[in-house]
Amino acid sequence: MSTDNTLLPSSPTKSSPTRTAGGSFKCPVRVSTPIKTSQNRISKTINGLVDKPSNRSLSLQYNELRRQIREKEKENDQMRDAIRILNKYDKDLQIEELIVKWRCVCQGSLSFLFNETLFKVDKLGGYEEFIRKEVDAEKARLEYQMDNSMEEEFSTLVESDEFQSLPPDDQEEYRARMEEQRHEAEILMEKSLKQLDKKISEASGKEMTLEELTKRLNVSYELVYPRED
Repeated sequence: MSTDNTLLPSSPTKSSPTRTAGGSFKCPVRVSTPIKTSQNRISKTINGLVDKPSNRSLSLQYNELRRQIREKEKENDQMRDAIRILNKYDKDLQIEELIVKWRCVCQGSLSFLFNETLFKVDKLGGYEEFIRKEVDAEKARLEYQMDNSMEEEFSTLVESDEFQSLPPDDQEEYRARMEEQRHEAEILMEKSLKQLDKKISEASGKEMTLEELTKRLNVSYELVYPRED
């Protein structure tokens, strides 16, 4: 059997279109890039639509957390203020306790001194006699101080070399000034003596008080015995 080597015609191929010189020239359009760009835009749009509710939810959660943080910070500030006030209150209580103890000690000491003073005043003949003796001692001190101080000052001036070198007229002028000062001092002393005599009359029929004792001791009576409101 002989082999037929006759070539069969292959599949017909389309001939390429020919351009005519006189016809319009048409450039083939490339559509791959515009199609991909459009697809990307559509994908982003879809993703954006999908993500928007999620973003809003996260934003709401974030705002809520920030609000809770602010509330906690406010609570912390309030707690710190409360602790500071409590610490100050504790210190105030400690100081108040020390003041109370100090007052108790002072009141006990003053009560003891007051009883001792009353006992001594009674031995002197009573409160009025006690004041009289004090006044007499103060009068003697004033008289002694005035006499000695004025005499000493006058003697020192007269015996000084400066005074001796002055003319007689100037010496007489200085003596006159000294006498004038002595007279003024005597007037002041008389006023002081009258005030002392007034103390005796005011003490008549009275007794020593605890407030007077604190004044004599230079202690504040109101500080040791505060007035109750």
